[in-house]
Amino acid sequence: MIKFLTLLLFFTSISAHAQNHLDTLLQQRKSLYIEYSSLKEKKSNFWGSQSKADLRKIIDNLKAIIRKDDEIVREVNRQHEVKHIQIKQESTLRQTDHTLKDRNYTDRIYDLNNQIASLSVVNNNLAKENESLSKEKEVAANEKFLLENILLVGFVILLGLIFYIRRLNKKLKQKFEPTNPYNSHS
Repeated sequence: MIKFLTLLLFFTSISAHAQNHLDTLLQQRKSLYIEYSSLKEKKSNFWGSQSKADLRKIIDNLKAIIRKDDEIVREVNRQHEVKHIQIKQESTLRQTDHTLKDRNYTDRIYDLNNQIASLSVVNNNLAKENESLSKEKEVAANEKFLLENILLVGFVILLGLIFYIRRLNKKLKQKFEPTNPYNSHS
């Protein structure tokens, strides 16, 4: 972009110089035409017409005007060629700029696609790991539930055994306890 602006500034300065040169040529031609008009009106002959010398000056002046016209045409053609080259270079610079932008966009898209692919792999790995952890969690929950049930059943059996032992202990105490003759409840 900086190259484009520099080139544009350069061609603008050249264009301004060329326009000044063309204006100078047009001013010179105008002065030649004014001189031609005054020479055409001049009548220095004895009989009040133009002399041979006057006619030669007019012809020389017309030749100078034609040469000046040729210079003007060459300058206009040169400016046209410069303008054509300038347009061509601007077009090339724009095309280059567009090509670079397209390349940058393409590279960025390629990088983003690579990132998407790698993130997709990471996402798949995380999904598999999540699924594996979910299965492990489910197995652990089932094992915990089974262990809790076993402990509950064991606790209930243990309580039952404790009550059963206490009852048996009471019965045994009553059976083996000496009967006190003084203490009778019957």
